Amino acid sequence: MVWTLPLSEQIHNDPIPSQFRELMIDPFDGSQDPRAHLQAFQTHTYISEANDHLSCKLFLSTLRGVAMRWFSGLPPCSITSFVGLVATFESQFAANKMKSLEVVDLFDIKQSRTETLKQYLAHFKAAMVQVDYPDQKFFIKAFQKGLQAGPFSDSLALSLPASMIDIRARVEKHVEAEEDKEDQLQVERAVLAFGKKNTHNF
Repeated sequence: MVWTLPLSEQIHNDPIPSQFRELMIDPFDGSQDPRAHLQAFQTHTYISEANDHLSCKLFLSTLRGVAMRWFSGLPPCSITSFVGLVATFESQFAANKMKSLEVVDLFDIKQSRTETLKQYLAHFKAAMVQVDYPDQKFFIKAFQKGLQAGPFSDSLALSLPASMIDIRARVEKHVEAEEDKEDQLQVERAVLAFGKKNTHNF
């Protein structure tokens, strides 16, 4: 029998343990960032203690659509290790890789007038994870520089945050305090409106 599958016979013949659980990650269809998919996959296989051959088989199960057609078109026995599979995969879908950012790029992020503090933090964090060489000190400076002037930016200037985790905790506390204040104002307005209504009735 002529072997026609991209995976080598050794990988194909290595059984998947019966107790092994199916990976719960989003499938890759050829349109996403291959690096992000690999990171998610390797995190799950690390936790599951998958070996090299098993990783190849499991990775195949995460492919869909264009990605699966690409894999099926690879030469027979061309995949002999997970390292080789990763290199081939990344080369094929390199155009989809999300562009990395430099720390200096974060200083261009500004909180817009219509953006809430929570939204700005989420916006900033989404850019932050794209930086290859993270530096908490510069993250904090960039975050502060992009903030709209106001009570929260003043509080950060008076008491410098230690990390982005510290900033997140302070954002949550500030937002909670603002929401409590708004709730209190709404109650006061309702009481005032009710009082005026009763006055008119007499």
